[in-house]
Amino acid sequence: MASTSVQGITSSSSSSPPQYMYDVFLSFRGKDTRNNFTSHLYSNLEQRGIDVYMDDRELERGKTIEPALWKAIEESRFSVIIFSRDYASSPWCLDELVKIVQCMKEMGHTVLPVFYDVDPSEVAEQKGQYEKAFVEQEQNFKENLEKVRNWKDCLSTVANLSGWDVRDRNESESIKIIAEYISHKLSVTLPTISKKLVGIDSRVEVLNGYIGEEVGKAIFIGICGMGGIGKTTVARVLYDRIRWQFEGSCFLANVREVFAEKDGPRRFQEQLLSEILMERASVWDSYRGIEMIKRRLQLKKILLILDDVDDKKQLEFLAADPGWFGPGSRIIITSRDTNVLTGNDDTKIYEAEKLNDDDALMLFSQKAFKNDQPAEDFVELSKQVVGYANGLPLAIEVIGSFLYARSIPEWRGAINRMNEIPDGKIIDVLRISFDGLHESDKKIFLDIACFLMGFKIDRITRILESRGFHAGIGIPVLIERSLISVSRDQVWMHNLLQIMGKEIVRCESPEEPGRRSRLWTYEDVCLALMDNTGKEKIEAIFLDMPGIKEAQWNMKAFSKMTKLRLLKINNVQLSEGLEDLSNKLRFLEWHSYPSKSLPAGLQVDELVELHMANSSIEQLWYGCKSAVNLKIINLSNSLDLIKTPDFTGIPNLENLILEGCTSLFEVHPSLARHKKLQYVNLMDCVSIRILPSNLEMESLKVCILDGCSKLEKFPDIVGNMNKLMVLHLDETGITKLSSSIRHLIGLEVLSMSNCKNLESIPSSIPCLKSLKKLDLSGCSELQNIPENLGKVKSLEVFDVSGTSIRQLPASLFLLKNLKVLSLDGFKRLAVLPSLSGLCSLEVLCLRACNLREGALPEDIGYLSSLTSLDLSRNNFVSLPRSINLLYELETLVLEDCTMLESLPQVPSKVQTVYLNGCISLKTIPDLIKLRSSKISEFICLNCWELYNHNGQDSMGLTMLERYLQGLSNPRPGFGVAVPGNKIPGWFNHQSKGSSISVQVPSWSMGFAACVAFSANGESPSLFCHFKANGRENYPSPMCISCNSIQVLSDHIWLFYLSFDHLKELKEWKHESFSNIELSFHSFQPGVKVKNCGVCLLSSLYITPRPSSAHFIVTSKEAASSYKASLAFSSSYHQWMANVFPVIRAADQARRLIFPFGKEREKVMAIRSRLFEAIEESGLSIIIFARDCASLPWCFEELVKIVGFMDEMRSDIVFPVSCDVKQSKIHDQTESYTIVFDKIGKSLRENEEKVQRWMDILNEVEISSGSKSLTIPELRQQLLEEQLLQLKHNLMLDQQQKLQQQGLQQWPQQQLDEQPLQQKLQQRVLRQVLRQRQQVLQQQLQQLQLPGFWLGI
Repeated sequence: MASTSVQGITSSSSSSPPQYMYDVFLSFRGKDTRNNFTSHLYSNLEQRGIDVYMDDRELERGKTIEPALWKAIEESRFSVIIFSRDYASSPWCLDELVKIVQCMKEMGHTVLPVFYDVDPSEVAEQKGQYEKAFVEQEQNFKENLEKVRNWKDCLSTVANLSGWDVRDRNESESIKIIAEYISHKLSVTLPTISKKLVGIDSRVEVLNGYIGEEVGKAIFIGICGMGGIGKTTVARVLYDRIRWQFEGSCFLANVREVFAEKDGPRRFQEQLLSEILMERASVWDSYRGIEMIKRRLQLKKILLILDDVDDKKQLEFLAADPGWFGPGSRIIITSRDTNVLTGNDDTKIYEAEKLNDDDALMLFSQKAFKNDQPAEDFVELSKQVVGYANGLPLAIEVIGSFLYARSIPEWRGAINRMNEIPDGKIIDVLRISFDGLHESDKKIFLDIACFLMGFKIDRITRILESRGFHAGIGIPVLIERSLISVSRDQVWMHNLLQIMGKEIVRCESPEEPGRRSRLWTYEDVCLALMDNTGKEKIEAIFLDMPGIKEAQWNMKAFSKMTKLRLLKINNVQLSEGLEDLSNKLRFLEWHSYPSKSLPAGLQVDELVELHMANSSIEQLWYGCKSAVNLKIINLSNSLDLIKTPDFTGIPNLENLILEGCTSLFEVHPSLARHKKLQYVNLMDCVSIRILPSNLEMESLKVCILDGCSKLEKFPDIVGNMNKLMVLHLDETGITKLSSSIRHLIGLEVLSMSNCKNLESIPSSIPCLKSLKKLDLSGCSELQNIPENLGKVKSLEVFDVSGTSIRQLPASLFLLKNLKVLSLDGFKRLAVLPSLSGLCSLEVLCLRACNLREGALPEDIGYLSSLTSLDLSRNNFVSLPRSINLLYELETLVLEDCTMLESLPQVPSKVQTVYLNGCISLKTIPDLIKLRSSKISEFICLNCWELYNHNGQDSMGLTMLERYLQGLSNPRPGFGVAVPGNKIPGWFNHQSKGSSISVQVPSWSMGFAACVAFSANGESPSLFCHFKANGRENYPSPMCISCNSIQVLSDHIWLFYLSFDHLKELKEWKHESFSNIELSFHSFQPGVKVKNCGVCLLSSLYITPRPSSAHFIVTSKEAASSYKASLAFSSSYHQWMANVFPVIRAADQARRLIFPFGKEREKVMAIRSRLFEAIEESGLSIIIFARDCASLPWCFEELVKIVGFMDEMRSDIVFPVSCDVKQSKIHDQTESYTIVFDKIGKSLRENEEKVQRWMDILNEVEISSGSKSLTIPELRQQLLEEQLLQLKHNLMLDQQQKLQQQGLQQWPQQQLDEQPLQQKLQQRVLRQVLRQRQQVLQQQLQQLQLPGFWLGI
């Protein structure tokens, strides 16, 4: 194993990274450990897939080590040196050691010592058995003692590295710990597929969360998504990063393809067993292989990746159940079909996500430009391609690689071709999912791809069912196969899947559109109608033009489309209608149909839906036609329609929509007896005077007759109509309702708003036991409502605004389920009755009710569920204080309350307060007490007295300051609009006009914005739009809107938004902000934005801060102690908002932001922000606790602070000892010794850093004084520091004022005797101290130090 010389050792160039052939080189003395510890360690490492070099030959004395052995050391990442009792007696082992140390110093080789049966100190200091060995070595090498000294130095070097002392320990457990450590290190250092992969880390992080769940169980994890989305890539990266955590691992790629081959399942079983067990496994048949997997792996913690599974049967042969594998195992399956993973209830499913725009552009640039950003001339073209690929990594890589090194004209040509004929490599991957579908499901997919994408899922289902497709099962299958998705009830698919579907149809007949199954473009439809052949293959025409297009079509051609089942024509202007259509037609939608009726010979037996809005039809068809399958008729806004069809031949009709048919005057009597109709809409059929006298429509659920202004009588209810839930009679001519309405026992909504002729409501209304909403607003002739209304216990909404009702029944105020009560314009209410019985009330509207002082009952505070209260246009001077008890109140409207002078404290959850036109209002509540988790707004347009009483232009600023001081946590946002015309000076970014752009530093927690505007007598609406990082536009959550008040003078709108709140918005895609641009717009031409400003906020206070403090606190107890001592009279929340201590992670401090043990890059991000805070702080207070040294990051902060001490005054650093003596800090004794020893062992690779931390304790103590401060001393120094700063600021303020006055007060002789500057300072200081001594003392007693808080 060794030689007497190290001459001829090969070396690697330091300028290039070494080429590793092995993971680990084992150095050991064969006689001592070959047959026990070393061989066992070798076996464990090999089983983990680690390449180990172990030379098991015993060299005879006099023989030299082969150069191959030196090369093996150089080509290994790690060397594990197993020190045994007699290791030093072997010169060959010592020569190996010298070579290993040489590689460590020159090549970055990692060395790991293991002390097998010898004390580490004996090795480091050559004591005991090692001392005896070196006595012998010195005798043997007396002519080359330099060599021996080199051996000794190398032993000392390696023995002081971090390693393992395995004496008197369980050998198996020790080997496991060593092997796991090496596996972990290799997983970090080995090159993996994740190198330079864009957007991979966020996806792996999500999967790591699944991996960490249910540690003691074997679980299945599915990665699903469409082809090319990156499922295999993310699985491979995850596999590379975590496989070291398992006893065995295996990645089975292309499961779908291999299973299609002969003997594929058996070969996969052999591979699985061989890789995990690290031995050759033979499987005779696949069913026997199942039993072998169960038996051999049921106790092993394994990681198994099954890539591209498309059938549950494949899992039956490889991993049917978690019970096949040991506790803690993870089986990860990638598939395009979520149905494959539904067999196990505990399976976690991760839906692979598309790349966001930024990552997509970066990936594309790497392929197309070999750079992270596109070339300047190609930016817009690159964005076109990225938009086309729509976040699909496969498409981005294929197209980017194709466009590499091509010219701009070539790019443009390629982009145009892509939109017509997609790239074959992309389509081949995407089509795999399509080809595996059932024929019916393929048709459904093609219909959605060609013309139904973006439709509501229920509409698509109806259309597909009308075509005879089984959409009920087909749509779920497409979702499972990741071919479509459903968002907000709309059906979507990736645009490349849509292009693939359209290409499949185009390829049915590339040159002749008339021979294709589906047509959806205007050009193709025109060509098909011109051609005389092939029309019998057309099954669907779906033409939805964005604007009106005139066309001259051969209408006879439609009669040849014998297979046509779906026809939609929209926005095509034709001079004539159809002559004939296919009798197989199931779905017909033709907007602006030009003929007066459908073709006389048209058979409608198969028709399911008929949509002909805005048509010229006068009568749908003549006579009675049989349309037994017809379910929907929609002739809305057909202005020439005069009569409905006979419904006798349409027995299964469910929806009848005739809204806006203004000429319709005759409704066929058969309507009143229809058994299947569920929805009838005759809104704005202004020519209808009468309906069938009696109704017995047992299936009817919704009846809408709004706007039938000539209808004076609603039919009597004579049959079972229990299913009718909604009856709308708004703006009809009805004078009264029949008492037969009592039969509508299922009715939930009765709306009769603005029925100007309505005189009474039947007393039978309490029979409507299900009634939830009764809307009688605007019924100006209505004077009474039944006294027994209170018996309608189910009533939730009651609106009698604008009626002539003289008195409300007392029973109304006892309705426990009532949620909305609107009495707007109810001027006869001198005093409101008690409201305490309305325990569920959420909205109360008392607008313009002539309420005077004292008219609002004090028990309004008992409305515990109230969220909105509108008291506008009333005449009270003040509000009951009990309003503060409305704990759920979010909106308070007090507009045009011209006599209102003051407001009580509003409830803490209030989000919006409208005070527009409150011209007498002088004060508003203190905003510091608001606690809403949402944005809060106070809109105070035309509040002149408030403006004059509160410092005019400073009012908005004061309100914002109080809001921001309210909580220690950053609040989401606040807005206020008040009279004024100046942007406050503390907005350090200002711009004339309606837009402004600012750079956002990393420390910014949010921003305040201000805009000055004039309304010129209009009711202003003003909106703010964002452009983030120079690209995307987003509407902000901030706007002001007023529809009822004219604003004559200038106003300012000032608001604050936190970046954390913006990141939570669904519309906001960015995780960080480097630049924001704000632009302000109004839809009213009279509203003009004059100028605007922005101020970025780095702490909770926006007032100028002369100095701030950065605290380092290393235990929760220390933080608590010093908080109590330094906070003085401030509240706990105010203190937490002003001083930002850094709390050690293990103590789980209250403001925990970053827990110990997270990824290093996140730690670095936080440290960067922390170091910026140190630079911006006026002083640093270092509080030493017993466990201070246990967190390396605390010492990184100390290093940073001490670095500033060389550039600034030494007295800006205050060291304070909490529960540890100064001498222990200085000498690093007791707990500091233990901690530093522990840190030193874990950071052997960077001993200089640890030594620097140890030295820094002395450096801080020496630089800042002879001893740490006590609490009283610290407090006194802080007071003195603040006093000096306050004096300085006051002096400068007064100096500036006197300078502005031209210095006329000063006698000329004094100016001659002293320099002007000194006279100013002395005179001003005396004047200030005399006049403001009391004020200054109060400020000192309430001292607050704004600062930076970062909880690690």
